[in-house]
Formats: sequence, C-alpha cells, structure tokens
Amino acid sequence: REAMRRISKFNVGKIEWVFMGHLVRGNRRKCWRHLRRMPELRHLKFTNHISGFEKNDWKNLAMKHNVVFLNMHKYCNASNSYDRLETVRLSSVLSFGALMISEPVNEVDTEIFKDIVIFEKNLFHSYSDWSP
Repeated sequence: REAMRRISKFNVGKIEWVFMGHLVRGNRRKCWRHLRRMPELRHLKFTNHISGFEKNDWKNLAMKHNVVFLNMHKYCNASNSYDRLETVRLSSVLSFGALMISEPVNEVDTEIFKDIVIFEKNLFHSYSDWSP
C-alpha cells in the first residue's frame, strides 16, 4: 500500500498534521484539541487551513515531506454509522499525492479509497490503540 510505504519514510519528529476545514462545526474543535493533547502526538505540528489557498498552495503543501492530512467528520464519528469521505474537499490534495488519514467512512468510500487514504477506526482513542 502506497500510503503506508510513504508514512514509513517520515521523520516522526517533524510530522505536520493538516486539517482542511472548519473546526467550529460539530465536535471538530473538541476532537482537534484531543489529538493535540495526546502525549504521543504533542511533538507534532498541527495546522488548520480553512480557505484562501490556491491550487499551487495545496500542491506545494501536499508534496511537502512529512505532511499528513487529517479528515475529521463533523461529529467525529460519534454515531454508529460512518459518514462519507469528503471527496470534494480532499480531491485537490489527493490528486497531488498527499497522505491522508481519516476516520472511518462508509463501505463504498472505504473500498474506493483504500489504497489512497489510511482509515483509522481508533483515531480519537489513545494513540497506543491505533492500528499498526
């Protein structure tokens, strides 16, 4: 899997997590804060981009070494049913080969994007519970 191969080459001490979207919607701010406070992730740089980026800006960020994009659903999968993958929002960076980690999504999107996006069912649990 290409995504896993790329992440294995990262310099763990210099990873930047990027969320593209509004943190004020739903529970995202709470989930974002939770990730930033995890002891295992405190050394990472967390960045939030809402708007104002042009195509070349996204391309440069997506191709930058050690950048991981994060997909969080509005309510951080508080329900039992998984949301769809926000493909319109994420397509620009995915088209440039960005590495994306996402909460689980519905079965159809999981199948379509399984080799492009890393789906982590325990994203908001302790880091030690994450999938290998």
